Amino acid sequence: MKGSATVTPSTGGDANEPGKNDVYLPSPHGKITIVGELTPVGGTAARITPDRYETTQQVLADAITTGTPENYKKFIVTPPNDSELWEIDSNGCLKRAP
Repeated sequence: MKGSATVTPSTGGDANEPGKNDVYLPSPHGKITIVGELTPVGGTAARITPDRYETTQQVLADAITTGTPENYKKFIVTPPNDSELWEIDSNGCLKRAP
């Protein structure tokens, strides 16, 4: 992804549903390569749905920490269920949200 590229996530009742305008990333090699600073309209570049929720799974590559805010903060992660929230860390890997 680069520049203002955006995969607009669904909203409303479909906001956290896999397959509703998200980016599906298969393990272990599925990741989004970022080129330069992302400038998505609305601030969110994409909603990522990994096939496995593991802290060792890298979902972003290359210019992860470029920009203000840093590129990795411009992605959201589809929660696997109602009680677990995940996000992306500064290494581009999944992590459980606090």
